[in-house]
Amino acid sequence: MTTASNALPTFAVVGRVNEGKSSIVASLTEDDAIAIGPEPGTTSVATAYDITAEGRALVRIVDTPGFQEPEAVLAWLESNSKSAADRADAVRSFLRAHENSDRFTDERRLLAPVVAGASVLYVVDASHPYRPGYEQEMKILRWTGQPCFALVNRTGRADHSEEWTAALKQYFNAVRPYDAHKSRFADRVGILRMLAELDDQARTELLEAIAALTREQERRLDEAAKVIAGMLERLVGLTLTEPLPADRTTLAERFQNDLVRTESDARRHIEHLYRHARVERVEAPLARPVFDRDLFAEETWTLLGQTRTRLIAASTGAGAVAGLAVDAATVGHSFGLGALVGGVLGAAGALLATKDKPESTVFGIRLSGRDLVVGPHRDPNFAWILLDRALLHFASIAHRSHAVREAVRLTQEDGEKRGLVKDLDASTTRQLEGAFRAIRKGSPSPEELATLRRTVRGLLAT
Repeated sequence: MTTASNALPTFAVVGRVNEGKSSIVASLTEDDAIAIGPEPGTTSVATAYDITAEGRALVRIVDTPGFQEPEAVLAWLESNSKSAADRADAVRSFLRAHENSDRFTDERRLLAPVVAGASVLYVVDASHPYRPGYEQEMKILRWTGQPCFALVNRTGRADHSEEWTAALKQYFNAVRPYDAHKSRFADRVGILRMLAELDDQARTELLEAIAALTREQERRLDEAAKVIAGMLERLVGLTLTEPLPADRTTLAERFQNDLVRTESDARRHIEHLYRHARVERVEAPLARPVFDRDLFAEETWTLLGQTRTRLIAASTGAGAVAGLAVDAATVGHSFGLGALVGGVLGAAGALLATKDKPESTVFGIRLSGRDLVVGPHRDPNFAWILLDRALLHFASIAHRSHAVREAVRLTQEDGEKRGLVKDLDASTTRQLEGAFRAIRKGSPSPEELATLRRTVRGLLAT
């Protein structure tokens, strides 16, 4: 497993081309920069990647090229070996004999880390039927004398896992199914736990790695809850003020921009937290809107599981779905609040006409002397929409395998047009609503904010 007492436990991921080796390496190491493609030879050299946690490397995974000429390699080994006792030496002799040759390039590159001390993770694609030709590869790997484990991956719909498993058990210490594109934290740790149970040399280091990864996972949940709760605190209580007469860049536009920017910043923070630095988010034309759509669009509110009756309950006038538009005709300014709410208040001008007018509140828009104050948002569904969107984004990122290269599409299938917050139990709903109410009033206590963060943390862990 290791060549020195301070070396990392090392595993070489080997197999035939296009069996999903690089996908498995990417998922195990949480590295979305690893090149993955359907064309043969995507991996042409052996490259080491580390599983890290708590700022340190824990386990090394080596991505290798695929077997190209296993039949010829095995024939050479058999002709240069006298008994089972010298088979590992025969593999080393094979590497030396062809060191300066143009032949067996891929086999030499994949065997080199194994001969140097790495254990073997042999990968097969169970979406294809088992063929006896693979046994030549298996025999070569057994000749190295290193611990050998097999992972049954699937890149297609067909499933021939049963026959593959039966064959692999004849050659490997353990055989385990592993879907690189659907793997979650528990699946990755499960692989390390299997290796720890069967590899005496690396058991202590692997168990330490599992403990460190588990601690880091808990810290990620804590940080994600802090980010989401902080976003909710800022946006549910968001209030902006602008002196009259208002600038061309209206306060409503600033309000909306703050919402979009703050939510986007929270998304990027969580993506960074879970090491999805290259993830792409795009709009998908499905029932649930994607995250980069206008937060106040009526379509967004409706498809996230809220009913139109509930949406208009907190506003007045036809079309008042997400806010209010004020026609301040008496002072000659339009404040552009149609983008914020969609209704019209014809009497707003009278409230703005008097310089010494005391503070008034009209559907969440306060008019105080010569200042226009927008916020906090008064619709009771607003905080729930923000939370719902945050939960959807978190789930799409925290449980996303780093082997996936497709863009994130935050949608639901037809027939599932309801928000995640609709399933919350009564106790959780009361706790959250109490925190939201205090934030809207502008006076949340430390205890209420702590409750918000703790409740969000519980939702993320489910």
